[in-house]
Amino acid sequence: MLAVVAVVLAAVACALAALALRRTTTRTGGEGVDALLEARGLDRVLIVTDPYHALRSKLIAEELGLSASVSPTPTSVVTGSKALERHLAEAAGVAVGRIIGFDRLDDLTD
Repeated sequence: MLAVVAVVLAAVACALAALALRRTTTRTGGEGVDALLEARGLDRVLIVTDPYHALRSKLIAEELGLSASVSPTPTSVVTGSKALERHLAEAAGVAVGRIIGFDRLDDLTD
């Protein structure tokens, strides 16, 4: 089982590195990971992300049909005078995504 996990992690890391080279969203990144896992018969993920982004990441993974757990990082890039603004924008994005679907939200914000 550990060998399978290592192979999948390596494949996911490669996919994420490739995605980082072009503009992506949490949704499009999740679609890439979902395709990699589906090809291997897997559907469970552990998402490690910034605390302010954790809920949206989990909801998007679940919308894609993945069983997701989230482990927020102990620190955040969201600090300083813009923190409140970014948290409010994230909350609004989560609310709209839950109402209309994160795929449609991506289409609207592209």
